[in-house]
Amino acid sequence: MSMPSPTPPDDRFAIQDLLARYAWALDTGDHETYASLFTPDGVFVERGVPWRGRAVLAEHIRDLSTRMARGNRHHNTQILFEEGDDTRVRLRSYSTHIAHPEPGAPGVVRMQGWYRDVVVKIDGAWYFEERIWDEWHPETLAEHRPPPR
Repeated sequence: MSMPSPTPPDDRFAIQDLLARYAWALDTGDHETYASLFTPDGVFVERGVPWRGRAVLAEHIRDLSTRMARGNRHHNTQILFEEGDDTRVRLRSYSTHIAHPEPGAPGVVRMQGWYRDVVVKIDGAWYFEERIWDEWHPETLAEHRPPPR
């Protein structure tokens, strides 16, 4: 993906807001909002398993929310804008999932991973075109390195 100009600051903030809305929708089981954050044919891939299209994404979160323990929280940090402009951006971020093993228990880190995203701007709003999540594998750190600037 060759892109000519850097992503303007306002777009960067809007993309960060997209990531936050994603986590809030996921953690509150808001399957409709979750699906609306993707392009109509957008895809989420977890551990190599894809869910494509808004109807499929909504059903995935509807199902997941029945199995996910209450109080779970997904955190995206260290957002790295790899390349992009004011219409299309490739980025990556760390992902940490905090879970509560039982009601009232302290939160514990359940999973750590990373996202690779392609986001696009349509009619002034940013959407996920592709969101890929994988676990963080310390034994393959070289594979996780971002491309040089």
